[in-house]
Amino acid sequence: MAIIKILEEKINQKKDEINLFFIKKYQQFSGKTLYNSFDIRHSGNKIAVVDSNCFPAGFNNIKGESLKKTQLEAKKFLEEIIKTESRIADKKVEDLRIIIIGENHSRNLNYLENLLTLQNIFSFNSNKAKIANTLDSPDHENYKTIIISEGKEIKIEYLALKNKQIQTLEGFVADLIILNNDLTDGVPELIKNSDTIIVPNDRLGWYRRKKSHHFQIYNQLAEELSEILEIDSWFISTIIDSAENIDFKNLIGLDDLANKTENLIAKISTKYQQYNIKDKPYCYIKADNGTYGMAVMPVFSGDDILTINKKERNKMNAIKGSHLNHQVIIQEGIITQDSIINKTAEPLIYMVNGEVVANLFRLNQRKDNYANLNSSGAEFIDSHDINSELASIGGYNAFLAYQLLAKLGSLASSIEINH
Repeated sequence: MAIIKILEEKINQKKDEINLFFIKKYQQFSGKTLYNSFDIRHSGNKIAVVDSNCFPAGFNNIKGESLKKTQLEAKKFLEEIIKTESRIADKKVEDLRIIIIGENHSRNLNYLENLLTLQNIFSFNSNKAKIANTLDSPDHENYKTIIISEGKEIKIEYLALKNKQIQTLEGFVADLIILNNDLTDGVPELIKNSDTIIVPNDRLGWYRRKKSHHFQIYNQLAEELSEILEIDSWFISTIIDSAENIDFKNLIGLDDLANKTENLIAKISTKYQQYNIKDKPYCYIKADNGTYGMAVMPVFSGDDILTINKKERNKMNAIKGSHLNHQVIIQEGIITQDSIINKTAEPLIYMVNGEVVANLFRLNQRKDNYANLNSSGAEFIDSHDINSELASIGGYNAFLAYQLLAKLGSLASSIEINH
């Protein structure tokens, strides 16, 4: 029986136990994160989260009812913040003065559209959220305006710290900062020295966060959840390992990486034999603290590491911001059986306040079902807009499984904060 069908039956049978599992875990740890996005791969034989983001972009791809749900959950999250933070305990959500700090780059128009959508999500009544970055103001300008398209522009504020409170140069003092900057470059001094409430927690930034650590936590949670579901946890997780002290440019550490890759593929092969799976086992080598789909490559053997060409070495050598990539996660690869209008596809799930708000799909006509789809040529579609006659996405109730695994990933991100 296909894994989606098995999970559909188990989720319906064990609904109360699953809900109690999440309630107890959130009580035990630090509470829900503001938002996440998760890449999921479904091969037919297994399904799992394969990548997670704690500072997701792409909110501009969320439309209609999904967007309304996103704002509703955002408001619920802020209501919980008000309950726990004495500094804003006398305020309503509608009264909060919010600044969204985005990435410092400004050339990516899709990303700027994302910031405009976030501004809409976190603007309540007439109290409009501000958009800012952490760059120093050139020539003492208070803000800059960027034209996105005809009739659409974005105002990006410059910031200052006064009495340990973050404010715009125009004097808008924030009650709350929402980070949409993944902190690959580290935590800016402005944030380090501030007493302003900041979400998500900056400890989730890529300056310290590791994918291998996230998936260690995720895999442990998957084991616990699988006891409730009465299945092998391998069906909803990936086998992982990691390697350090890598220098792709100078071919340092590649022997160790190749050996670990061979060992991991052998473990996958054993599972394939156990369950009579005919797919070709493979894995991904990914920057352990990378994002934007950078420094990612699929490999089918250790020899693929040892024979890596100069072009691939250069691609793997650095991540966003030209930071050198010295540590990688080795992660079991899962082929995707999903396709939409003859384009290879994978689920992309958005979470706010620990709840699923949007079921999107990432499509990439340039890639096959083994490849990384988060690359040039990617496009996005909301599940509500999919023509079922032109899509093959895993089954009638595939979304039950997608949502459960995304909630598991979001829980893992919450636990990361305290580790």
